Amino acid sequence: MSLEERAVVAPSAQVMLVALLVTLARAEARDEEAGTPDAARRDVLLKRLAQLSLSEIHALAEKGTFKLVVSYEGAQLAWSLQAAAHRRSEQALLEYFMRHGAPRALLRELFTLSRARIEAVRRTLRLAPRQGRPKLPPSREREAVVAAWANFASSPDRRTRYHELHRAFPRYSIAALDAVLREGSAEAPGAGPSAGNRPPPTSVSAPPDRRKRALAPSRPSLVHRRVPR
Repeated sequence: MSLEERAVVAPSAQVMLVALLVTLARAEARDEEAGTPDAARRDVLLKRLAQLSLSEIHALAEKGTFKLVVSYEGAQLAWSLQAAAHRRSEQALLEYFMRHGAPRALLRELFTLSRARIEAVRRTLRLAPRQGRPKLPPSREREAVVAAWANFASSPDRRTRYHELHRAFPRYSIAALDAVLREGSAEAPGAGPSAGNRPPPTSVSAPPDRRKRALAPSRPSLVHRRVPR
């Protein structure tokens, strides 16, 4: 692990770091280092720093009588920053879906959340759960919704596709758009294959009424015999 070091030269920053060091020295126990000469020497120095006033620490920083260095591991810091940015993006997207009426089933499917987590976020956002079936767009606009969903197929993330779809049709809730997709799109979850503009396929088997007649037992034919006189 390669550490990168940066010297802190600004007096105000040095004062802040010294105060931080003193706070950590008071709050953290060093059980693993207890009894070692180095640990005892550091504790003595930190205790002496803790006894100084802020003006005295500021004077020491201005005179340059001590030097503070901050060390960090570059790759680990970059990964931590990226992970934090990803969490913020996920949270922002989740809140967008909730604010615009995404149903609970879709939230659990896209974000892998429990019901308790969904309700906790709703309480934080002060959102009341919506009751009943959402109002769907007219039939012509439903076709436009399905066509737009197909145009967003280049994005592999379905959450991004739903987000773009709602931005294209902001008048409707995400629940309404999801209901349209489930009814008319082959790519929506739970929908079967679409036949497009082709006519419905004809059934190979006989119609039900004809099948019933075929399966019904035939009546025996009656033969009338003439009795000889």
